[in-house]
Amino acid sequence: MAICYNDAIAGWSHNSNAGEVLEGNNCLVYKKWYIDLMLKWHRQDKVSDKEILRNNAAYDIQHNRNPYIDHPELAEYVWGDQMGNLWYEQGATSPAIGSPANGSVIDFGTTSVGMPLVKNVYVKGVLLTQDLTVTVTGEGFSCSTSTITAAQAVAGTTISITFSNDEVKTATGKLSIAGSEAATEVTLRATSSLVALHTPVATPATQLTATSFQANWNGVNGAESYTLYVNAKGAEPQPGEMLLDEDMSNGATTWTTEGKTYNESDCLRLGTAGGTGSVISPALNLASSNGKVTVKTVAKYYGNDKGAKMKVSVVNAGGDVLDSKTFEVAGSNAEYVAVLTGNASADNRIKIENVVNKKRILLKGIKVYAGEAGVNAPAHKSTETGDATKRVITGITATGYVVSDLTENGAFEYYVKAVRGNEETAASNVIEVKLRNIVQLQGDVNQDEKVDMNDVATLINKILDTENYADNLCDIDNDGKIDVSDVTALINLILNN
Repeated sequence: MAICYNDAIAGWSHNSNAGEVLEGNNCLVYKKWYIDLMLKWHRQDKVSDKEILRNNAAYDIQHNRNPYIDHPELAEYVWGDQMGNLWYEQGATSPAIGSPANGSVIDFGTTSVGMPLVKNVYVKGVLLTQDLTVTVTGEGFSCSTSTITAAQAVAGTTISITFSNDEVKTATGKLSIAGSEAATEVTLRATSSLVALHTPVATPATQLTATSFQANWNGVNGAESYTLYVNAKGAEPQPGEMLLDEDMSNGATTWTTEGKTYNESDCLRLGTAGGTGSVISPALNLASSNGKVTVKTVAKYYGNDKGAKMKVSVVNAGGDVLDSKTFEVAGSNAEYVAVLTGNASADNRIKIENVVNKKRILLKGIKVYAGEAGVNAPAHKSTETGDATKRVITGITATGYVVSDLTENGAFEYYVKAVRGNEETAASNVIEVKLRNIVQLQGDVNQDEKVDMNDVATLINKILDTENYADNLCDIDNDGKIDVSDVTALINLILNN
């Protein structure tokens, strides 16, 4: 069980009886008392002919084997008296390199562009008398040494492999350790990416008038532009607006599951060996987008289930399919975009399912938008669409934007998303705005219709935030600059009043 499910067992729930034996890791997996008991039974109950026949019969059907039937001594090397010692086929008398295993893969994971990743690789040989040569190939990979002596290999030694790349890419390479007596070759894999985009934080509006205001937010490292959404309170969703953002990385979902589904440690699995499964969203109102909806799904196929197909549909309350698109899913997480047409009403739901029995799908996350959204990267030039009650502004490169020509004295709310290429974040928090005619007081920097020390704090924060202080309310001394002299002028203004 521990070997077969080693990539998932650390995240298995401890809320059941499993918590009595599971340690919550992937090495050594179990609590000590349980390991001791298993080893006791293992040593007392030797592998039988019946177990060997069953192992062979299972292989004929499943094409995998129980290593502890083929090599009972492995239990001692993983959990018992031989932990830390090199294992090799019983009876072997010739030189060999046991670690790293020939044909294995070392996955470095993901790093930011220009930031190195280092992996320490344990090298262990047996019966070696000749030195080994270490060779690393592949763009971005390098090694700490080019030679390992026979004595070092037999004793066990560690070498360091470094990966660094100045481009966004997934790189592969080879680590070869070879001598005249033995050799091993390992595949290296690593990804360099841009820094992850974080969801922006919207901040209170400024420069309020009866028909306009300035929306503000904190900058996001790595963002190329921002999209601002403005809606009159209670208005229907604007085309392009995100309706649902469902994170399924914890194996949990607020969507309704049907058929065969399973909560994995980092995703939701659709389908089991016994059948297919699906998830269905809450009801969606697509009146504002004439029934058009965009569904972005991050998914991959389970294990070795190559050929798995995922169907993304918009259905009505009765489950009738109104429109759908089917994708053949890859073995690593990728985004699949479906633009579908449903009802121009509130009678819509999104259904995602695996359609091939025993070809399972792992769902990481789903985003649903009104209309046709985010299929192409927006240009880095602000484009404004909408009317006096709704507005969507794309391609904003600053961290503030003045929205004008709105309904006079109306109540609005806004939020923002960061964008990089075809990637966009979830929506920020929502800021509410009540437009009104304001008699502007000199020094009322925070626009609360009072001039006091709160305005001093606001002014200092604006000066420190060099991207957001370009506000004519801040130039208290009217010298065309916004600096510490304006703080002094504001304090004097307050004292004189």
